[in-house]
Amino acid sequence: RRAVESARGNFREGARASVGTMGGRIVPAPGVVPPAAASTASEGPPSWARSIKQRQGLGASASLAAHALRAGDGHGAGASIDTQEKD
Repeated sequence: RRAVESARGNFREGARASVGTMGGRIVPAPGVVPPAAASTASEGPPSWARSIKQRQGLGASASLAAHALRAGDGHGAGASIDTQEKD
């Protein structure tokens, strides 16, 4: 039961953060007092989401750098033109 509530809360936080990130706004229904947790949505995504995004960015950067180094080392066909005179 606690796992279900935790998952539900995480889903709700993620949904609220994504609405704010996309430029949207969550408006409570008339007569409903918004919970205090709703104010955290304007602060950005939860810390676990920021951590994952940072790790993905670092991994992509490292992969791009490694690919650029490998591509620079290779002298495959088409890397340069043949300038030798032929009979």
